[in-house]
Amino acid sequence: MRQESVVSGQESLSAQIGMAIMETIIEKYRPSNGTEGDNFMEHWCFRCQRDKPEDEEYCPILGKTFALSADDPEYPVEWRFDQFGIPCCTAFAPTDSSIPPPRCTSTGDLFAGVTT
Repeated sequence: MRQESVVSGQESLSAQIGMAIMETIIEKYRPSNGTEGDNFMEHWCFRCQRDKPEDEEYCPILGKTFALSADDPEYPVEWRFDQFGIPCCTAFAPTDSSIPPPRCTSTGDLFAGVTT
């Protein structure tokens, strides 16, 4: 019985460490000024399926970045720094493609920090 309890405790500790690592890997991005924000949106938002003002379809991620501070728990994690320290939007869907289905929020990211 003692061995089972030790294994269970190790698994719990492993899960906690894994979550801590994932939290430190994701560094949210918030532009430091309007020019930086315009450049980011020109590169990502204005070429994305999720934001189509002409059809009155607005990206909720973009809206939240204007309304919330980066340290707010509701601030979008999709706006983050990649593994090279470059700001990106992980929800980006090019205008010439379809929007992928949403990820399961109950499943951990197996490829955290890996981009293609």
